[in-house]
Amino acid sequence: MLEHLIRGLRGIEADFDAVALADALWLCAAMGSPDTSADERRPSGPPGPPAAGTPPQEAVTPEEPGPAVDPYPAEEDLGTYDTPGGPGDLPAVVGRVRRGTALPGAPALARALRPLRQPFPRGRELGLDIEETIALSARTGQVTPVLAPLPERWFQLDLVVDGSPSMQVWRELADDLHALLQRLGAFRTVRRWRLRTDPDGPPALYDAAGTAVPPERLRDPHGRRLVLVLSDCVADGWHAPEIWEALRDWVRSTATVLLNPLPPTLWPHTGLDGALVTLRAGERGARSAELPFDLPEGLRILLAAAYPEALGTWLACPVAGLSAADADAWAGTLMAAGGAGCEGVLIPPGGRFSDPEDEAPDPLAPDQEPEAAASPELLLGAFRRVSSPAARRLAALCSPQTELSLPVLRAVQAAMEPDSGTGAVAELVVSDLFEHVPGTETGELRLRFRPGVREALRTSLSAEDAWQVYFALSRFVEAEAVQGPGLPVAVAAEGAPDRIPNGLRPFAAASEAVLRLLGVEPAGTPAPAEPVGADVVQAPASSSSAGLWLRLSPSGASPDEYAMETRTLPGLRLVNSRHVVGDPRVLRDAIARTLLRSWAALPVGVEPPLLVVDVPRELLSLRVEEWNDSVLDTEGRDGLPNGLLYRVVFRCADRKVTRESRQLRDLRWRDLREAGGRVTGPLGVCWAGSDSADSVRARLGSTPHVTCVVLDGPPTHGHKLHRRQLDAALAAGVPAVLWNRDGARSSADTSRFREQVRQLLAGSGSLPDRLHALHRNSWNHTGELALPVLLWNDPALEDNVQPVPPRVDRSRVFAVVVGVERYAGDHGESDLDGPAQDARNITDWLLEEGVPPGNITALVSPVEVNRDLTTHMGVPVREATAYNVAEGLFREVAGGTGADLLLVFWSGHGFTDHSGARHLLTADGREGRHLHLEQALEAFRSDAVRSCDRQLWFIDACAGPAVEEADPPPLLSVPEGRPVAARSQAVYLASSPGDLAAVDLRRHGGLFSLELLEVFRATAPWDFADPYALHEELSSRFDEMREQGRTRQAPMFQRYDPPSTAQ
Repeated sequence: MLEHLIRGLRGIEADFDAVALADALWLCAAMGSPDTSADERRPSGPPGPPAAGTPPQEAVTPEEPGPAVDPYPAEEDLGTYDTPGGPGDLPAVVGRVRRGTALPGAPALARALRPLRQPFPRGRELGLDIEETIALSARTGQVTPVLAPLPERWFQLDLVVDGSPSMQVWRELADDLHALLQRLGAFRTVRRWRLRTDPDGPPALYDAAGTAVPPERLRDPHGRRLVLVLSDCVADGWHAPEIWEALRDWVRSTATVLLNPLPPTLWPHTGLDGALVTLRAGERGARSAELPFDLPEGLRILLAAAYPEALGTWLACPVAGLSAADADAWAGTLMAAGGAGCEGVLIPPGGRFSDPEDEAPDPLAPDQEPEAAASPELLLGAFRRVSSPAARRLAALCSPQTELSLPVLRAVQAAMEPDSGTGAVAELVVSDLFEHVPGTETGELRLRFRPGVREALRTSLSAEDAWQVYFALSRFVEAEAVQGPGLPVAVAAEGAPDRIPNGLRPFAAASEAVLRLLGVEPAGTPAPAEPVGADVVQAPASSSSAGLWLRLSPSGASPDEYAMETRTLPGLRLVNSRHVVGDPRVLRDAIARTLLRSWAALPVGVEPPLLVVDVPRELLSLRVEEWNDSVLDTEGRDGLPNGLLYRVVFRCADRKVTRESRQLRDLRWRDLREAGGRVTGPLGVCWAGSDSADSVRARLGSTPHVTCVVLDGPPTHGHKLHRRQLDAALAAGVPAVLWNRDGARSSADTSRFREQVRQLLAGSGSLPDRLHALHRNSWNHTGELALPVLLWNDPALEDNVQPVPPRVDRSRVFAVVVGVERYAGDHGESDLDGPAQDARNITDWLLEEGVPPGNITALVSPVEVNRDLTTHMGVPVREATAYNVAEGLFREVAGGTGADLLLVFWSGHGFTDHSGARHLLTADGREGRHLHLEQALEAFRSDAVRSCDRQLWFIDACAGPAVEEADPPPLLSVPEGRPVAARSQAVYLASSPGDLAAVDLRRHGGLFSLELLEVFRATAPWDFADPYALHEELSSRFDEMREQGRTRQAPMFQRYDPPSTAQ
């Protein structure tokens, strides 16, 4: 029929383009004869499949204003649904796509914030003043360097995010804003806080770890803190005076800005209903309370009449949306960069006056139902009267969907209205056009059109716009499909295990490539050709796959202690090693941290990587595949199980097998490899069932082609039968063993386990790949992993790697940790921001490694804003004065006994004198006594120190030249003694002579200390066979950073080995 139409159009020589032809076809379909049956009537717009569980075509009733557009794919296309799956009739596979940005126009927003990158002219670091050096050298006749304060970043930033339930909608926007502010490079530090408002009490502030702190914590007497408060001001707490009192307090002491994602037209309906004024620029970096503004006479009289009890000064807090224009206005006003100023909301004395309207129902509350009598026409009419054109168009573009999530809404916005900003999305979210899908308010929020609204909106949607949205979202799905965290979507696929809820419509098409990425082979796809020739073998099933090998082996120190090492696959490169106890809770924490730190060792694009967990027999009960990294989540959210992030398999090769058993294992493994990791045929698997171990052993001896044994329960101490069956399987050299994680608690559990094993064995792909797909499908359907556990005894992973270094007795490890930020005598000009954090990080790491608190000497002098870092450190903390340094180093540590290893960490100011000797400043400042580093090292190599034959010193301090003074600086008294021949000393210095030690403003600490800690978390310093290997690891990191232009710092290494030969 289509060929006849094309010939007819050519015959009349009509001037048609593709769009005109599509519109003509759409009109023809919509203008079908009235007597055409519903079954023969074509849907309006492109032909497509029906909604899941609904009739193929909805009849257009006479009451409808006009035909609605249905932009859905043709029957042969694969529909993509905005749902994580659920009860329904249409089979589908559930996958994920990357979420689009919740902050549209982020590059423009970053450009608008450029005024905040203006440097503070006189920072806390010193540098060479060339002009003054030349002038002084000319006067004195000799080259005399003059140091002057260097410029530094003006503000440290505190992002305070409202934690009210209504802010759940803006959770991803807050994350994107936080990431943008971190990347901006304009702030010394960027910290995030959560604000909880209470209408009946004071507001509460929580840090990233969930610890409550008083709001006064954000005050700054120096005025060099910027507080950004992100809130929609909808919660009841914003109608109470307490939160406004806290905001007023911040305005007085800091530069404070209130950011509201809602458009200004909606502010009067929230707690942000105060009078607005225009703030002008004052001094650069001024506190918000210091920004001048003019109060119009009429407004002044109105406020005086309305609030006669207002005694005192009204303060104005800058308030803005999240557009680039708003950011340019308030950033330019704060930094006096020109412009017409920015808006500010007036805050009266006492925070806020009582208002009878505050007790009225909130029209924007998300759980409030509209009036029962409100028809779709009334709802749409109210929306169109107050909404922007972009919001009205966005509502029509979303009308083909019955339900949609916020990421899909933003994807439509990015494709069709990219310049509309967050305000258009906000107008839709808070409008009465939508209701929240029950059960999604605290998770992945989903919106549903109210009855009748969707149908009324679809009359405003043109066919061209419908197709453009459909094609744009289809490209979005294909480009952004991922395996791992993301937005859950369901793709219709024949024979797939999941289901799509009835009543939903697809929002995009999915190509066959997307289905393959989600682990499903499209129907009708031909099978790959088999290899020709007996010598052609498929790639190895495990050892060549990129991933991690996590190996637990007895350490020999005690029965319940294990050496844990992590290596890359392939290559077996050691990336992490440590000692742990066998308690499951401790192992869960240790394995989660190890995987998190070892992830960077994997090649880019490996999804999901293979995780081989090699354990002794007694640890086969560990549920590593069920564990997640929730112990590391500072926001309290559960992570995904390891079984979804990795292809988790276990390895437990019996190290006492005979040579005959090893030969059998090699033969069976070769068969498994040649089959691509699949169990081929019914003779390849042995179902142990309730057979005795002797019966299983006899069956395996008579069937050399068996490559997999299936046990109905776990081979643990409580299941002797399954344990003996596993022994028989290992003795027979069977490389793959499957068992039921939960055991045969009932016949139903056994049946479900065996059915899952049959699916596992029947599918294409290797057993680890199939098990991962089975876990994913089970998780998406039930929220739990599948029952089978896979033992995958790859003989390529033999004991041919270097052993883990012997364990160091932590009870005989001593440490001195010094962090100096505050220096006396110069009114804060030499103060630092970072050494206290360095000291806290190192102390936390020492305690994690098992060093007793009594063996750690902590000397920390923080600046006032970092005083909380020294509380609850787990060890006693003293000020880093000259007296305490001498007492701690040369009396307590030097006079003690029982130390096999001494670690000394120092972070703070340092310099070199005219002879090149290094000096370290204590908290007494330049006028106090300094520590002569070489003298201290020499003392600790002598018999003045009773023990500590092995020493590691880490010095994160500058080595720049000191200002020439008439008198030499006073020095700490250092004990003297004769050299000890057996004593070794390795010294790691952050900078070369004449250079400075850098501070990482983003991570809030010394760059050397931070990188050092990263190395320690991978391999402890005592686990390096050669101290120089630790220096090589550090140097390689700094070499890479210098190549990237991130720093010019070059660490140094000094080594003193018996008999006192220095390197």
